[in-house]
Amino acid sequence: MIVNIKYIGCNKMDEIKNKLLENLNAMEKQCKDKAKILKEEDRDDEAIIEKIKTNIIGVFIKVFNISYKQAINQRGDDSQKQSKLIEIYSEWFNKIPANWNASLAEAEEHDDFETMYIEKEKLAMAEKIKEIFLKIVEESNVW
Repeated sequence: MIVNIKYIGCNKMDEIKNKLLENLNAMEKQCKDKAKILKEEDRDDEAIIEKIKTNIIGVFIKVFNISYKQAINQRGDDSQKQSKLIEIYSEWFNKIPANWNASLAEAEEHDDFETMYIEKEKLAMAEKIKEIFLKIVEESNVW
């Protein structure tokens, strides 16, 4: 689900920021709402997964804002700053899931199916966020 709104008068970096945050905020709300419904239906395990997804989205929103601020403060023209934003934020898609991959490997070693499921869900959400980011960047004609 990618929200596609035209931002008039914004530079490409602001356009990327606005589109990404709009999408991530919508995803976060959807996960929160789903968690609430599942909890009300006494489907606690599924509600916990949705809460985990909500937290992951929140983390990627925070690191995007950090990445954006770092890129804005770089020397250079808008194009260089855009490239820096993409570079900085993309690094998080390796850093953050690294522990989840390690935890998944350990869980597989010990046949810990619950942990395996949770770690796979975390990795899938991170990958989904990455795909949305890359699609927005591509649509913004930054590359």
